[in-house]
Amino acid sequence: MSKFTWRIENFSKLLVKKLYSVTFVIDQYKWRLCLDPKGSSKLMYMYLEIADSSSLPNGWSIPAMYNLALINQIDLNKTIIEECEDEFNIQDNSWGLSLISLSKLLNKSEGFLVDDTCLVEVEVSVVMDATTPACNDSGSPVYIGVPARRGSREASHHKETCLKVTTKKLYILPFLSMILLNMCTLRLSHFSNPYPRNHPAAARYLNLQHVKCLC
Repeated sequence: MSKFTWRIENFSKLLVKKLYSVTFVIDQYKWRLCLDPKGSSKLMYMYLEIADSSSLPNGWSIPAMYNLALINQIDLNKTIIEECEDEFNIQDNSWGLSLISLSKLLNKSEGFLVDDTCLVEVEVSVVMDATTPACNDSGSPVYIGVPARRGSREASHHKETCLKVTTKKLYILPFLSMILLNMCTLRLSHFSNPYPRNHPAAARYLNLQHVKCLC
């Protein structure tokens, strides 16, 4: 993953509802961070978004894994890190979450705001099935990875659910077979089987009576 660090000074004096970082390039895509310095519902939210979404072609899709972090400048072990994985596209070009309560952030003893300066970081790694071409230094499109094979998040969830159900069915099959065999053995006890159960011919006898067992 490639990293971008955003240093926000005079944090407590910010009056804007949304604060944007400079645009940065990771995996040949342009990104930026968005922050709500005044907090929404008393929480501070941070978002990662595609910076040039309006210039991308129709149907673009960029799956990415990313970490959003609020750096604790007194004790790095208390740094807040959230690991995320989302698909950025024309409907959802921005993803984020709440990192901390505004009261805790503004409390200087907590270590997240030192000298009225806040440090946030993001690490991004584009998944290798991105369908949207990035651009190289000359402006020519460059495809990263191969065309995506998955559909929407709903479709992916449906596929995963079907796989789990199918797996459960396959897991149950051996037990059903054992039950059927026991049923057959009980039903055949009413017929005159000239062979003991462990006799080689017993299997042939069971096969002959199989239709009756299922009736």
